Amino acid sequence: MSTPKRSIGLDELNANRSRLAPLLRRAWYGLNQTFRRHIADTGITPDQFTILRWLNEHPEGLTQRALADLMASDPNTVTAILTRMQKIGLIERRPHTDDARCNLIALKDQGRAVHARLQPLASELQQQLLEVLPVTKQAEFLKHLAAICAKLEANAPATKRGSRGR
Repeated sequence: MSTPKRSIGLDELNANRSRLAPLLRRAWYGLNQTFRRHIADTGITPDQFTILRWLNEHPEGLTQRALADLMASDPNTVTAILTRMQKIGLIERRPHTDDARCNLIALKDQGRAVHARLQPLASELQQQLLEVLPVTKQAEFLKHLAAICAKLEANAPATKRGSRGR
């Protein structure tokens, strides 16, 4: 005999719509899936695009740890993504000039070309999403969201904060 499933009432659904964690999760998931559909024909994933963007913004290269921190992702996940990206010729690993224990990850020409092709799609999607807010509130919204991120990072364990910039 199976236990009947509990149905979620309208009040419970509405309560979750005004809580930070469910809203952030729904927003991230929706953004990720929408962008995935926009770039599906390229064979690139949203996480791979994010790496291309960070590396484009740091032409000197970044360590795997720095990329993981910038992406707010698990280092093992980033390592796996980088391995796939290296195999398809988007990135290269170079010896770090100051730290022999690390490699710097940098874009190859093909990675720069893919980034240049996809960046307008990412920018357009961001603009479409921000259009739900009045133009005068868009920068303020991003500022407040960045403040929430900074607060969460400040509350992270010291070992996590200490690894930034490596």
